Amino acid sequence: MVFSRNRLTLALTCFLFIFFAGIATGKQWTLAENGMAKSVVLLREKATVIERHAAAELCYFLSKTTGAQITQSKVPVEGKYSIWIGIPDNNPAPRIPSLKKRVESVSEQGFLLYADAEGLVITGSNPLGVLFGTYAFLEEYVGIRWFFPGEDGEYCPNLPVLRINGLDDLQEPSFERREVHFSKIKGRGKTLDTWNWIARNRMQSQFYPEQREEYEKRGASEIGGGHILYRMVPGELFNNHPEYFAMYNGKRQKYHTGQDNIYENIRSQPCLSNPNVKTLVTDYMINWFKKNPDGEFLLDANDYSRFCECDKCVAMDPKEEEKLQYVVSTRWFTFVNEIASRVWSVYPNAQIRTRAYARYRIPPIGVEPDSRLWVELCDHGRCFRHSLDDLNCKKIKWMTGNEPFREMFEGWSKFNVNRTYFPYYNMIGCWRSRQHVPEGGIISVPMSGIVASDMRYMHRLGHKGWVMRVRPPDGKYSKESDRTYVKEEWRANFDWFFVQAKLAWNIKLKVDDILADMYGKYYGPAAKPMIGYHKLLQRAWEETPGHYVYGQPFSELVKTIMMPGVKTKLQAFLNEATKAAESTPVYARRVAKSKLIFENSWLLAEEKYVEEHETLN
Repeated sequence: MVFSRNRLTLALTCFLFIFFAGIATGKQWTLAENGMAKSVVLLREKATVIERHAAAELCYFLSKTTGAQITQSKVPVEGKYSIWIGIPDNNPAPRIPSLKKRVESVSEQGFLLYADAEGLVITGSNPLGVLFGTYAFLEEYVGIRWFFPGEDGEYCPNLPVLRINGLDDLQEPSFERREVHFSKIKGRGKTLDTWNWIARNRMQSQFYPEQREEYEKRGASEIGGGHILYRMVPGELFNNHPEYFAMYNGKRQKYHTGQDNIYENIRSQPCLSNPNVKTLVTDYMINWFKKNPDGEFLLDANDYSRFCECDKCVAMDPKEEEKLQYVVSTRWFTFVNEIASRVWSVYPNAQIRTRAYARYRIPPIGVEPDSRLWVELCDHGRCFRHSLDDLNCKKIKWMTGNEPFREMFEGWSKFNVNRTYFPYYNMIGCWRSRQHVPEGGIISVPMSGIVASDMRYMHRLGHKGWVMRVRPPDGKYSKESDRTYVKEEWRANFDWFFVQAKLAWNIKLKVDDILADMYGKYYGPAAKPMIGYHKLLQRAWEETPGHYVYGQPFSELVKTIMMPGVKTKLQAFLNEATKAAESTPVYARRVAKSKLIFENSWLLAEEKYVEEHETLN
């Protein structure tokens, strides 16, 4: 008996040695060498559209970085290292039976990268995980980066020889949802560069029907709803049913709309206590899910603060909220719970989200949002000069400054509901401030440190989602929004946009490491002075006295470079970077762009500040 057990132990040891040989011995396998393909990407014929896109992207970038023509095949090719792509049911890799149980335990966006002598396996429980695993392999094991949308934001190393070691890399995202929301886009034209950046950095997005083909292969989901109660309860019903609409000063009021943009100028709400309003909203959502059963609907109020004052609506507001001017959180979430419950009675798996926004953003009292909801927590009024967890950033006035928002976010963390943080970082320079941005002006604010602190704070509070709001550089904008500061926003702030994507996937990463890698690859020989420029500007921004909140004038940015010695030192760093990059055209062009951004943001703010104060004097 002892002898048999020893033989079994020896056999098991030999098996494990062989099984992990590539990992244990550090053995390498060649994917490409001197322009010759030494590997092949294997994909089953029944692969999903997402898996096919993953395979195409892998072939494209491996070929681009090695100069070898890496191709796809349905069966292994003799003499070439196999790269198997797909979920277990679509993946014929010899190693899949032993890996399947591990993969089944990961989320739909998690993945496993496993490499040994039999091949590299990129797999997950869901095709989306396979796509993200493909990009993770290209980024973490090949060295490719996508810093911002477009070719100039891509870093693709030149690797005449590409080899990999044994791998056993199981990854899950830190935030379950890592979403990119577009703002200020007129129409929904293709923004291919931005879509690619989103997927390649393992972020998520939503699509509308006319964009289905491109979005679906990147794993996006269809989204409906938004600030559209005016569509769900249309204004033309007012003549026959005024009771559907809000009461002010004792009289039912028809929607008031502006002349140019109905979405932004619906200046009231329906009556949320009216039973027929509830039926209209419910029916609208049920019809939407009938057409889009796998989509997600955002139930949100019209983007205006005026709510109904009828007795039944006011009766939903607890006395504690009456003391807080304009708060209707309890009313709103009572309404949302009822509508969502009705929809779920027809479509039990319907994905419904709402927002904690404007007058209904603080936690409701006496009603708990349904645990199946996703609630996006919004932060208009927070201070952008300090992180949310900076205890020195006190209340300026109601819901302004970061102290009220700490109370709000920590209050929400007590509810058993799926919470997503919906920050408004890119609202610096918007709303009232946009009137103060000169033509050609750019808003470039060093937010990477603050963003990182905010993300870690939200992760500690148990928030499951993170939203990054962007204005795509390849977007189509209305005449009003077709401004330099809108179209240049991403490039002018690409450091903290990129930091968001990296930390959303792995909150444990160090920001200094992310930025050192990014600046080294993007600025080449000018990396050191550009890092010095960034660190000085960030420190000066955070140490500037006072606050900077949503809606402050563009010219107020100047206070940062008015601090002793800051402007001169920043210019010295840029001049040093210019000299370091002068012999390399691509880096020289990038430094010149950064210098132009400095001039059209900080120096232009200084010019505007002087002009405004001369006028006042």
